[in-house]
Amino acid sequence: MSLRKLLVFVLLLYGSQAGAERVSRAEFMVLCENHSALAATIMQQRQAGVSMNAVMPLAKGDRSAEKMVQAAFRSKQRETDKARAQAASDFENAVYAGCMNGAPRR
Repeated sequence: MSLRKLLVFVLLLYGSQAGAERVSRAEFMVLCENHSALAATIMQQRQAGVSMNAVMPLAKGDRSAEKMVQAAFRSKQRETDKARAQAASDFENAVYAGCMNGAPRR
């Protein structure tokens, strides 16, 4: 999955969640930090060759986290350690950016 497609996916995911609960921008940003850290862990596991079945428990039943796992596994496993680290960083940043775009304005 390209980074552009991933970003569109994340924007749609967090955009739909923004109206579901009324939280402050600060609270939402903490959610973004937590989700982006989880995204990095998920992609690191993906890049290490861990199976989707073994990674899914990290989602703890959260639908958005389950979708992150699915998105990570649509991405190919990279060949080098440097490329694997870059894939995890890109995924983390895309999730954070997408989440920020869904944050309340105030």
